[in-house]
Amino acid sequence: MKKFGCFILFISALFCAFKADAYDKSFDGEKVFISAEMNKTGDGLDVLLSFTLKDGWHILYQNPGDAGMPVAFEFSRAKAQLVDVSVPEKFVYDDIITQYGFAGKAYYYFKLKNVLPAPQVHISWTACRDYCEPEEAYFGLVNQTTPSFEAYYEEAKKTFPKVLPEPIYAKAKSKALVLAGKNALPAGVKYFIAQERGIFDASAPQKMEKGKLVIDTQVRAQIPSGGLLITDNGGYKVSVLPQKPDMLFLLLLAFIGGVILNLMPCVFPVLSLKAIQLAKNSRQKKGRAKRAGLYVLGVLSSFLCVAGLLYVFKQS
Repeated sequence: MKKFGCFILFISALFCAFKADAYDKSFDGEKVFISAEMNKTGDGLDVLLSFTLKDGWHILYQNPGDAGMPVAFEFSRAKAQLVDVSVPEKFVYDDIITQYGFAGKAYYYFKLKNVLPAPQVHISWTACRDYCEPEEAYFGLVNQTTPSFEAYYEEAKKTFPKVLPEPIYAKAKSKALVLAGKNALPAGVKYFIAQERGIFDASAPQKMEKGKLVIDTQVRAQIPSGGLLITDNGGYKVSVLPQKPDMLFLLLLAFIGGVILNLMPCVFPVLSLKAIQLAKNSRQKKGRAKRAGLYVLGVLSSFLCVAGLLYVFKQS
């Protein structure tokens, strides 16, 4: 009996050892099917996770919209960077709640570095239809190329957003966010998804006006750092910068500010002293232009030094 018991313990331990290193290639649930494909690179590992949704269920994008939690990934024994995600679609409930997510098929593409033996990933998501339910799965990854990686990756590339090479510019108005391109936005723009959640309601109306996308935020708009432009021809990954104000407008504001400053009571004595000095110098024709030029140069260089110092402080 002792020998038989030792044999059973040995077999159990052996099974557990193999199980710990096993490659869990797929998860097949009632709402979603998930598979994992790997590609071994020189010093890392590419991981492509595909989600196939069933029976009208959908999962949520990184910015899920007005409600819900996005798909979350927690890698162990490796440092992971999300490189690409499929372009999401919009789901609207009773014209009140809008979500961004995936029905049908979705791909997540990661690059892993500092990969240790037996890496794993824990995936958690919310599956939504008329209601939402949280789910999770664990995958053991292998540090080698799987046979199906190339085929899956070719399909995944078709769903990834294109990259807009030039940034778009945003202007925040009292209750609207206006997006415009340096030249023009891509053709067929339908709506914009901000990179950060909560910049504006996903249900906020969006429409094109004179080549610009106007988002009716209903509150004071914030400027996102980037996001996705969804068009008739797919999605575009964009970075967003604050719109540069018109230089003539800035000069006008500077002139008005200067006039107001010179009307301050604390400035009057200085102006009177300068007026007296100018009156004295007016009798000396020789070198008058030189003194005036040096005075202007002194004022401008002093303020440029102050501005430069402030810029250094801000950058540091």
